[in-house]
Amino acid sequence: MNDESALLAAIIAHPDEDTPRLAYADWLDEHDQPERAEMIRVQCTYTAISPTQREYPDLQEGLWRTNARCWQWMKTSRPPLPPGFKYASTHVFDQYQRGFVHSVLGVTQPTHGSPTAAEAEAICRGWAELVATTTVRKLKLPTVLPTQLTQILAIPEAHHLADLLVSPQWGNECDDLARAIADAESVRRLKQLVIRGTVSSTGTQALTRATFERLEYFDLPQLDCTRDSVAQLIDARWFQSLMQIRIPDSTAEALPALLVGLAHLPRLEHLSLEVAHSPSPKTFPTGRGFRELAQLFLWGEHASRAANWLANEKMPKLIEFHIAGLKSRGFYALRSAAWFKQLWMLYLHNCFLNDRLVTALTKSDLPELRIMRLGNNPFGRAGLLALADGSRLPNLTTLDLNCTYVQNATSDDLVQFATALNRPQLRNLWLDHWPLGPAGAKALAANPSLSNLTALSVNYCRIGNEGMNALVRSPHLRNLYALGVAGNDLNKPTALARPEFLPRLKLIWLQNNRIASASVAQLQATRPWAVEDTDE
Repeated sequence: MNDESALLAAIIAHPDEDTPRLAYADWLDEHDQPERAEMIRVQCTYTAISPTQREYPDLQEGLWRTNARCWQWMKTSRPPLPPGFKYASTHVFDQYQRGFVHSVLGVTQPTHGSPTAAEAEAICRGWAELVATTTVRKLKLPTVLPTQLTQILAIPEAHHLADLLVSPQWGNECDDLARAIADAESVRRLKQLVIRGTVSSTGTQALTRATFERLEYFDLPQLDCTRDSVAQLIDARWFQSLMQIRIPDSTAEALPALLVGLAHLPRLEHLSLEVAHSPSPKTFPTGRGFRELAQLFLWGEHASRAANWLANEKMPKLIEFHIAGLKSRGFYALRSAAWFKQLWMLYLHNCFLNDRLVTALTKSDLPELRIMRLGNNPFGRAGLLALADGSRLPNLTTLDLNCTYVQNATSDDLVQFATALNRPQLRNLWLDHWPLGPAGAKALAANPSLSNLTALSVNYCRIGNEGMNALVRSPHLRNLYALGVAGNDLNKPTALARPEFLPRLKLIWLQNNRIASASVAQLQATRPWAVEDTDE
């Protein structure tokens, strides 16, 4: 057995430990594979760090950067899977943890509504093989029956499960899935649990008796149960130790009881809450605060109705805030909150932000803000120019303006924005779907304040070959490692094939263009790690 084989064997034998992985990273450095070594180190650190630590925003950006650099390696180096499993078709990043493959899908396909335990046998056999030969410890079962889940959780190797996702094949079986999980001895070592579907008081009470010893993240099912059942769940010893919770839409009776209980959880750092029904004033606790909360995600049709409650809560450690559907009244309430000025990351998606509100946002006292995402908001020229002013929000390193709809700006407005943009600290810029055009792309390429950019996305921005070549040849964009130019009617990306342009580029999105197969072959010959999803 050579050194690499021994190191990999140690990683598989001790999947919870970082030391073997970091030793392997050192070996990769010694064998001229520094980017893979960096990926392992960054992912290990990111998994272990608390979002309340000051280096968290930088580390999050570092994670994006190292993942992009290793994108093609991750796609092509995943271990083959035994029968009964497949990799999800979603982002390959999500399948890796701490530098190695972590997540797979178990394929269960009941026939004509009459499945048997035999259908889970392939997963049982294959899981034993995966545990013995790979670092996979997360199992997703998106359509599983309670009998199948019981069978899978009963095998000896199920004790190696770290993360589990289940959802019922039929909508009325979620209570039985909850019971199967609660009755299984193998779930003791779970760190993350996701249950899709709706549970009644029966399923909720079953979960209270589960024997989780390490559970940190719980993605709750929808709760259609009584306040007493919710209170019993929150009082469970394992629930009191949770650090991350996601709550989908729940009944008007369950939600207030949940929120009152969550405000007292001693370790809760991350809360994601859906408000799909109009809440009453009694839905939210007042003044209790979430003392340890660092990340808050609010979504659903009536998310904006919670703004007044949020503004009055005491959240001294909150540094990351996401909300969708925020309206102007809620915006001003949040802007006046004591915790708003301490934010490091702010995500306002589909929030009806017009020019006046975006301008007000840029004038806010946000000295720590590093990452801001304003996707799908109806602002235009004035808002863009306010965002271009580097004297406002001067520490921004990521600006995401991805706008798939609601465009209130012209190509001339985008040229003015690209010319006026004065943010030397900026490392990540997303402008997808804005009408940048060739002139806007040229203005970006000529802007010296963008010399620190490492990721630029101008997908579906109508830049054409002329704008594309200007970006590629720009002397100010030589630090780019990721470039999105999908859907721009490109057919001759000749400059991309020249390694002297964008020398650090590792990932490029080229799908939905008109690039000939010969050009694709030339590009892949000179940049074998750079092309992602190119269409002919």
